[in-house]
Amino acid sequence: MRPAFGFGGSSMKKRLIVSVAILAVIVLSSTLTAGCKTAEKSAEAIGGEDQAQVSDGTLAIDQVGIVPWGPTMSRVVARVQNTSPDVTLVSGTYSATLFDSKDMVLGNDTGAMAPVYPGQQRWFASAAVAPGMLTPPHRADFRVSGMKWQKIAPADIPTLTMVQSNYIPINETDAKATGIVHYTGKQTNVRIAITAVTLTVRKTPVEATTTILENLPPGDYPFEMTFLRSGGVAPQFRAMEVTACLLPE
Repeated sequence: MRPAFGFGGSSMKKRLIVSVAILAVIVLSSTLTAGCKTAEKSAEAIGGEDQAQVSDGTLAIDQVGIVPWGPTMSRVVARVQNTSPDVTLVSGTYSATLFDSKDMVLGNDTGAMAPVYPGQQRWFASAAVAPGMLTPPHRADFRVSGMKWQKIAPADIPTLTMVQSNYIPINETDAKATGIVHYTGKQTNVRIAITAVTLTVRKTPVEATTTILENLPPGDYPFEMTFLRSGGVAPQFRAMEVTACLLPE
């Protein structure tokens, strides 16, 4: 009787068939494994006054919170990290939403997510949202959807290094963050977004401010950004963290 699939003949052919089959399994397994690393399409996390639910995955999101911006507006803040050692989040769409205690939407900010390179961790701060006068925001939701992942050669990955960052009181109520950021990369006309967040001893964000530096080649760049308090009482905090990213072109 002729063997199934028409394979017959010497033992050498049988060994060759087995070897090809094993190789096919290895290639398939490698493809599936690589796909798992880059298949994530969305991530989200929610936070209240002093806690946040962490979203595990290639893009980790935590420390989601609500911080004031002047007397009537608020911003959503979150810490994001690309936990992949070799795959870049090249694009995506973020959505930062404020809710009241009954889960009614009070405001939203949506836009393009800046690339997050392998191992990079940084702070996000939304645009200022006016939640209205009837009820204060109770909960913040931050999510990233439509994510696209890509392997980028290490030589093509830009770097941003915080050379210095400073918290400087201006008077009894107002203050600003200053410092120097160093950019290294092949692009010669970039926009750098800088975010400063003040944190309690429990790492809860209590205040945030942002600025954008435009049309820059590689080099060192001083920056300054003000915490908008409008004469309000300065919040108590333990530390200030300042991070930077390149904005999408």
